[in-house]
Amino acid sequence: MYPAIAVRDVAHFVRHSWLGLAYGAMLVATYFVMTTLPPVQLDRLSEVISTNMHNMEHYPFMVLVSSAMVVDGSLIVWGTLAVVSLIMLQRWIGAGWALLFALLGNAIPTLITMATVSYGLSVGWYEPSIRHTDDFGVSYVVATLLGMLFWRITSRKWRTVYVAAGILWLATMGLFQIPTDFTGLGHVCGYLIGLGFGAIAAKYLARPSVSTTIAEAPEADHDGERLFGVRDYQDA
Repeated sequence: MYPAIAVRDVAHFVRHSWLGLAYGAMLVATYFVMTTLPPVQLDRLSEVISTNMHNMEHYPFMVLVSSAMVVDGSLIVWGTLAVVSLIMLQRWIGAGWALLFALLGNAIPTLITMATVSYGLSVGWYEPSIRHTDDFGVSYVVATLLGMLFWRITSRKWRTVYVAAGILWLATMGLFQIPTDFTGLGHVCGYLIGLGFGAIAAKYLARPSVSTTIAEAPEADHDGERLFGVRDYQDA
């Protein structure tokens, strides 16, 4: 009896979390591939997948996708943030919408930073070598997803805490080094864009509503429902 229940629970979790789990598996795989490469090959790969101005001018779609498939920094920190955020988003609005917003969460901040770098080169903020600088990783995606998840919190008190924590996190990611640190701008843009995407998702994509969920499931943990929003999206 108990093994059957466990298998059912695991199957349910995977069915409603497969997008985040698949993304996490990909990040782990690419991380270990990169750690096994010789330094020369690693440098070459970093150049190829970076969303710098040179690459964006020649093959933008390839680098926009590939740059979000690797971790730049701690696998535990960035991998956990990416996987947990994507799982929560999938359970909220479904896998298709979650994937679309994750892709846009890497693309839009990158385009904004590229426009900033272009302007910065014209006014002397940056050296010409910045056109070929390494810039890859999941941080823009994570920033966008974290911004979206603000709207999963229905308690005003916890929303305030969440935003304060978000500002502190952005401060560690270059908030006060803008425009010198153009990636800091990318993280701030990602978070703000995520807040906008989340408002759209909360209004048009999230089903069922919190009130409907509580009414249909009186045995549920109402405090948890109020804090985290809705239950699993049925077609996730």
